[in-house]
Amino acid sequence: MQKESDLKVTLDACIIFRLVLCDTLLTFAEIKLYKPIWSNKILDEVFKASRRNLSREKNLGLENRVNQMNKTFNEAIFEAPVDLISQLKPILPDTDDAHVVATAIASDSKYIVTQNLRDYPEHVLSPFGIEALSFDSFMSLLFADDPEDVMRGLSKLIESKSNPTISLREHLLQIESYSQNFNRKVREHLQNNS
Repeated sequence: MQKESDLKVTLDACIIFRLVLCDTLLTFAEIKLYKPIWSNKILDEVFKASRRNLSREKNLGLENRVNQMNKTFNEAIFEAPVDLISQLKPILPDTDDAHVVATAIASDSKYIVTQNLRDYPEHVLSPFGIEALSFDSFMSLLFADDPEDVMRGLSKLIESKSNPTISLREHLLQIESYSQNFNRKVREHLQNNS
C-alpha cells in the first residue's frame, strides 16, 4: 500500500450515507492512514438519498455531519472536470456514477470505496490505476498494512462515542453486515494479543 500521506481514497455516496461506515472510515482518515476524497456531486447524492429515506430531524443531523466533514477534511472536496465525466458515461454500467470515477481520476485516488462494486468495473478503472473496494475490503487492506494503527483507530473511535457509549464489540456488531472479514481479523488480533 502507498505511504499513508499519499493514499487518496474516494468515498462513494453509499458509504458516506451510512453513518457507522462513514464514522469508521473518517476516524482512520483522522489518524492519517489515508486521505478521504469526495465531491459536491457525491454529497448531493447523499442528500438525495437522505430525503428519500430519513426523517426531517435525521436530515438536519446529516447536514451537520457533512458540514463537519468538510471542515475537518477541507482538502477532501475535489471537483472533476465536466468533460471527463462526459467521457466516462458511455463506458460505465450506470452513467450516474461517472462523476465518482471522474473525481477519483482527477484527485489521483487509488481506491473508490463503495458497496456498489458492479457499478465500477475493473476494466474501466484499471487503466487509471484505480480499484473499487467494498468497505470490508478496504478496512481489511488497512488492517493488513498495519494492524496496530487500525487498533489505535478503533480505540479512538470507541473513545469518541459518549452519548451513548459503545464498546468495540458493539461497534463490530454494528458494522458486521458490511465487514465480516475485517471483523474476523480484528477479533483474531484481539485473541492473539490478550
